[in-house]
Amino acid sequence: LCRYIFNQNENNVVVGITSNSKSDIAVRMSGAYKNLIIAEGNAANKTLIKGLVCDHKPNVVGHLSAQSSVAESFIDPVETHKVNV
Repeated sequence: LCRYIFNQNENNVVVGITSNSKSDIAVRMSGAYKNLIIAEGNAANKTLIKGLVCDHKPNVVGHLSAQSSVAESFIDPVETHKVNV
């Protein structure tokens, strides 16, 4: 998705949120795309989202968060709903 967005317009800013900004994929992505901002936090945190949008004024905003474990989604369906919605 990042490649597609950046290929449409090099001035696009994409903001990604992760629980681990030091993960291999987050580090590789931020190194590959200069206009990619990766923030560490909870995607359900409205204050975090508002701050990121106000600070960076991205051209594209997407929500790609999801519960990564099917088992966890059954164990804690309320958290899964919060993350996905």
